[in-house]
This record gives sequence, C-alpha cells and structure tokens, in this order.
Amino acid sequence: MKHRYLTLAVSVALLHAATCSASSVVIPLSPLPHAEMAAALVPGATPDTADTRITRAFDGRVAWIHEHDLDDPAVRRHAHAALDAGLFVLVTATGAHRSNGSNIFGIEATSQRTVYHRQAGGKLEAASVADTLMPSEASTLIADWIDQRTVRPAITSRCARLMNGPGAQSTYHPRKEFSKTEFFSNGRSIEYDVAVVRQIRAGNDNKVISIKTTTINRPTSNGAWNGQPNVDRGRLLIIPQKYVVLTSVQPVGDTADIQLDQAQPMGRGPSSEQITYETEVQTQAGSNTTGKIVDFLSGFVDGPKGALAKLPVLFSTPSDQRTERKSSTTTLTDYGVELTKLKAPNGAEQAMWIYELDRSIQLDNSRFEDGEDGQYKNYSMKKSTPMMRAATLTTLSTWNVPGHWRGSVDLTTRATIQNIQFRDPKLGAPIFSADKRDDIHVTYRVDLDSPLLARQPVVRLQSRAMDGFCLAQPDASSSRIDLAECDAGESGPEQQWMLDEERRYRNRASNHCLTVNRQTGDITATTCKSGLNQQWTWAADRIVAGINGGNSERLHVLHGEPSGRFIESAHDLVEFNPRHELLKPWSNYPEAPRAGSLIPNPDGKSDPVPPYYLQFKRVSDGERWIIKPVMNEL
Repeated sequence: MKHRYLTLAVSVALLHAATCSASSVVIPLSPLPHAEMAAALVPGATPDTADTRITRAFDGRVAWIHEHDLDDPAVRRHAHAALDAGLFVLVTATGAHRSNGSNIFGIEATSQRTVYHRQAGGKLEAASVADTLMPSEASTLIADWIDQRTVRPAITSRCARLMNGPGAQSTYHPRKEFSKTEFFSNGRSIEYDVAVVRQIRAGNDNKVISIKTTTINRPTSNGAWNGQPNVDRGRLLIIPQKYVVLTSVQPVGDTADIQLDQAQPMGRGPSSEQITYETEVQTQAGSNTTGKIVDFLSGFVDGPKGALAKLPVLFSTPSDQRTERKSSTTTLTDYGVELTKLKAPNGAEQAMWIYELDRSIQLDNSRFEDGEDGQYKNYSMKKSTPMMRAATLTTLSTWNVPGHWRGSVDLTTRATIQNIQFRDPKLGAPIFSADKRDDIHVTYRVDLDSPLLARQPVVRLQSRAMDGFCLAQPDASSSRIDLAECDAGESGPEQQWMLDEERRYRNRASNHCLTVNRQTGDITATTCKSGLNQQWTWAADRIVAGINGGNSERLHVLHGEPSGRFIESAHDLVEFNPRHELLKPWSNYPEAPRAGSLIPNPDGKSDPVPPYYLQFKRVSDGERWIIKPVMNEL
C-alpha cells in the first residue's frame, strides 16, 4: 500500500474505534470547500501530486483515491473500510487507465470523476460529473451532493447502523442495489435507482433488474428571441414540444435473452392532477436456520450472517417472500406521455417515453402572443407552465435476465428535447428543432455475476492462524489451493466460495469444488462430484470433511499451507454440539474442556460435558476459520 494512503488507514481506524453513544453531541460540519474540491477535480490531478491543503480539507470526510491504485488489494480494502466508516470515497482517473470499477464498488461509471458513499442501510450511492464540465462547476455539484448527505459526522451514520440496524435474520435474499447520479451542465442530470434481485421459484430462475430513472432536462434555448436568445419577450418563442427518455439494458460482449417486463408510466394525456405509478417484483427468500438458532449466535464473532452462510440455503418456503417495489408520483401539466417498446439494431429491447406538448397548444399560435413591435407580433412566457421551462421526469422499468447468465449489462438512459418555435405567421409556420446540447445520456455497467446475486451466500474463508489470510484458488486453470491476503468487496472471485445444496464448497472463479485427498490430506479444487471428499460440514468454526466418519479430517493450516490431513498428535476427533452443528461444542471453546464446562443449549438448560470431553486439547487457531460473507443483506 502506498504511503499516501496511510492517512486514510489511520482515519478509518479511528472512526471504527470510536465509541458509539446515542447521547453523543453532534457537531455540525462546515460545507466542503469548493476551491479544494475543484483542485482535486482538475483533469490529471492525483493524490500523489496534490497540495496538502486539499487532503487536509478532505480529512475525516472524503477519501481521495486515484483509480489506478484500486488495482492494489490493500487500497481496495481501505476504500471499502472508508465506506463502512461512513466516509465518502472520491475516485478520479486520468483517462488511459480504467480500473474494473464494477468489481470494486459494484457499478462501473464511464466518467473520470466519481464519488461513492454507503447509506446507513448498506445501499451504495454514487455521483459523477460529465467529463466536459469545468472543475469549478463540477466541484460545486460534487461538494453539494456530499454536503446534502452529511447531516452529522461520518461516525454517526456508522453508529446508527450498529445501534439501529435490523436484528438477526434467518433468510437470504440475493440482491444488490445502488443509486447513481450523473451531473451535466445547465442544471441537468440523470439519476438511477437500481435494484437487482434473484427471482427463484419452482421451474423459474431469473435475475430481475428494477430501474427507476429521474432525469432533469431543460432546453438550452428557451423563451423569447429578439436578436438575443432567452429573453422575456420577442418575435419568436421557443419551448419544448417533446421530452424523450429512452432506457435500455444490453449485454456486454455476449448474447443474453433480456426481456422488458414492466414499464411505467404506460400512457396518459395532459393532466393537472397528480398521478402515481409503480412496478413490483415478487421474490422468494432462502433459509436454512431457525430464527432461534440465528438469534442465539448473534453474540458470536461470525454473528447471524456467518451462521446463515455456513449451511446450504433452500428456496422452498412460500412464506419467505419479499416484494421489490418502485413508485413515483408526478404531475404532467400541458404534457401527455406515451410509452413505446423498441428493438435496438442488435435485437435488444428498449423502452421509450415521449412526453409531448398538448396538441391544442401546439396549434394555438395566439396562446403566447404578447403585443406587437409595429411590424410583427411578439411572444412571451407569461402563460407558460413549469414543464415549458424544464422537466423532472421519472420512469420505471423491470427487465428479466436468465438466472444462470453470468455476464455484465450496460444500463443506458438518454434524454433529449425537441423544441417548437412560435412566431408571427408572416414569418412562416412553426419550426420544430432539436439542439444537440439538450441530448444527455449516461451508461453504467453492472456485473450480474456479482456474488450478491448468487443462489447461495458467497463467502471468504479467513484462517485465524498467522496473518489471517483467506483460502484462494489463485489460478482457475490449476487445482492448487493457497492462502492469500484477503480481498474486499465484490472483487477477487478466486477467494469466493459457495456452499451448494450438496455441501460442496464451489470456487466462483473456477466453479470447481474444494477437495481433500483421502491418502495425503492435500487440499485442491477439482471438478465437482458427489464424493464425501468434497462434502464439508461446519462444527462451530471448524470445517470438517465428510470422509472417514465425518469427524476426523478438517481444513486447517499446516506450515502456512491449507491441509486436510488428520494429525493424531495435534488433533482430536471433532465433537459437534448435539443441539446444532453451528453452536460451540462446549462453553469455554476453543479452550480445552474442563470440569464445569457446559454444552450450549438455546432451548433451555445446558448440560455438563461428558467425562471423555476432558481429554480434548485446546483447538488451535490453525483449525479455526472466520466466515466473511460477501453480501449486503442476510
């Protein structure tokens, strides 16, 4: 890790170490200084070359990282730690190098200046500025966006997650969500609010993308013209005749059957009344552990999330359902809306909404008349309504993608304006025109192979031994298993494992299964089969192989390498808690059992351990594993 990120590491550590107190006094934060933000947003600026006054201005609120440095796992870990601590992470790029942002933060923006933030509930939100914006304008937009979300010190939002977060859950919902705003000149923007869910039912497995877009578009030329544009009164009047919003979801470098399922608003004439519309998706949750067991485990290191990720998840209980809804309320004064479903040249479906000025207004040339200048009639905006100056338009759509498909998709929204020009009939008929400056569009790349959308909870397996490295298959073409410095976020599939329905640990990079050799105890990743040498069971925080009775060979660290060999001088046979395999086998575990040790029982009275337990040794750190779920919601 480069030395300039040590300050970030220290700040994050201090935030994590701070005490959470509901009675803490909240000190208001001053707005971020625009001058320092503008300096950071100058094309080519990097934390390496920046003046120390910039980093001091950001201290405790914004972690500035150059995109190139996100290739370093240590920097990625600190970036995620900063998000967890409530900091904002500003990522800038210099053009040539583009890091795979979709694997780091879950979404990949095309712009070179993006800031990320994690809400108290875990949802990722981000904002970008168009590359064409000058640093002065870009800094105002980014700094204001940060200030709007910083109502109290960053540590407070983290404490809110700890003190007010949801209780232990015993269901798994494959889901990822984010919001992303792109700012353009003239006060225009496109905002995405996206949730991707895994819809698993009998005979049906889809990834469903729910998209809510909010576009703010305003015409560059608007109002009267009298030799100068955009004045109050003149011989010509220009207002929007049509606002067009088009959204598409297209596979990247592959083919996939992506279907537009729902789209709102469908179609409606002009109205001064508020209209509300929504989309909804029904999903099935997976479960494997009773709420009682999950609650009982809440005080342990792995916690309830770790408990749920240690057993195969089954999607079979009709009561474990959730509805993903997106809704909007709007008023379309003087404009109607029509939905059209299109096909792109490559066959992908698109949804296009056309918000068109009431035809009776288009045909009424006298509506905006405002006197004469002695030769021609004049026009003004006195009778205009808000959408004739600017429009905030919200669209909703859902898209179905086959659940087994593991590619990436580009979400694209384009917003354009076609103007109508009113003028004295002596000057000719009204003119319809489009201004290229009113064409704004944005594309975000979303990885549908995200571990958050897998059928089973995806985890990293971190050894308690030595430096706490994670189990990895470094090369998907090789069966070798190793220990490596733990990655962070959604990146690093070589360290990501899923326990499938047959209790096999599948590596997400290779799709091969963790295997123990019966004779040598060697640990490898090989083609998944049904043998006991690929079946694994958790016993509290030990991972036990199914061979030889299922209580001898276990995954452990031997001389710095993963091993499954049973060593009589170091190992005892594994005892499972008879109440549940995830519970501690005895109360003072991992220390050696002693007289008075009990067998934990969530249902009531705990019994003393049998006498033969007293011959067991202390369970070494090399046998014990921390499960690190790679997921937002369990």
